[in-house]
Amino acid sequence: MEGIIAGMNPEGESRTGASPQTGRSVSTFWVRTDNPMSMVRVTDSDFRVCQIGFDTLLEIQLEAEQRGWATRWTSVDALRSQVKEGSVVLQSLMREEREGVVRAYRCLLLFSTMDDGDAGGVATIDLDPARYESLDRLDRDPIVRKALARMFSLAVGGISMVSKK
Repeated sequence: MEGIIAGMNPEGESRTGASPQTGRSVSTFWVRTDNPMSMVRVTDSDFRVCQIGFDTLLEIQLEAEQRGWATRWTSVDALRSQVKEGSVVLQSLMREEREGVVRAYRCLLLFSTMDDGDAGGVATIDLDPARYESLDRLDRDPIVRKALARMFSLAVGGISMVSKK
């Protein structure tokens, strides 16, 4: 996946397609302005970077399906068709709050893709706050937290192999 582009759209749509410049896959999502979601910053106490197993990702997907959340794969089969079994790295991106209570966390997932050899993909998924709090953190050290956040930022923006001159 080449990258994720954020913008605003009143319908809160998202779409995936090929970049006209590179022909690689690009995901675009919009955040509704009336949506009660706020960004989770690296300095926030609820910012996390976690490594999860494939089975945990499947459980998160099923929970999202049961809750009717839109930010998930369409099905477990769709997830299995795109995500290679193995560990997945998750980073908090946004939190949805209603009346001062966090309803869900929207997280970035970095994973190995099924159809691209050693290539990786980045996608988003919503998590229940209790599940989110239960995940083992990789980012307890502030320096590690910043480095991992930077890696996710680069992955979301698109990473390409570069030939040195």
